Amino acid sequence: MTFAVPYTDYVPRLVSVEHVAANADCAMTAMASIRPDIRYFADPIAFRGSIRITLPAARLDQIRVTVAPARCAGKTTYRIRRFEDAAELPATARRDTNVFGNLMASRKLTARDELFDISRDASMLDNLAGRVDTSAYDKEARALFTKAVASPLPDQKVSPEELQRLRSLGYLQ
Repeated sequence: MTFAVPYTDYVPRLVSVEHVAANADCAMTAMASIRPDIRYFADPIAFRGSIRITLPAARLDQIRVTVAPARCAGKTTYRIRRFEDAAELPATARRDTNVFGNLMASRKLTARDELFDISRDASMLDNLAGRVDTSAYDKEARALFTKAVASPLPDQKVSPEELQRLRSLGYLQ
């Protein structure tokens, strides 16, 4: 049985999904994914009774949690929190995610350019590169890159809160 959380905020948040089985003794599994079936974990998580999964989400992510077997499925609820409110979450076992290794995998396998008209194609599904004249974009990008490379790098100080956000999103270990 699959439950979806239609998260539509552009600001990153924490989404907690809790499932309470119809029968506390029923052995179940849960799998979390971002539509279209980009799995957060390599394998389903086994549980009995109830499970709470808290995941980062942003932009137009649709979090899906699938529990099995369907005959044991009970009540599913969700809550969305700001990262600043993460301390309110009950302490639970942490699990490594592989979602970022799976995200946009096809893009990782090629070095081709991408160009999207986000006013028309906000989901960036229609790659215009190679189908439209990009010489003006290329010239502007080259000038910006040249300017950036010539500039000295500023001291970058990252707050502990920002480091926590980056770790929770999988960008840092």
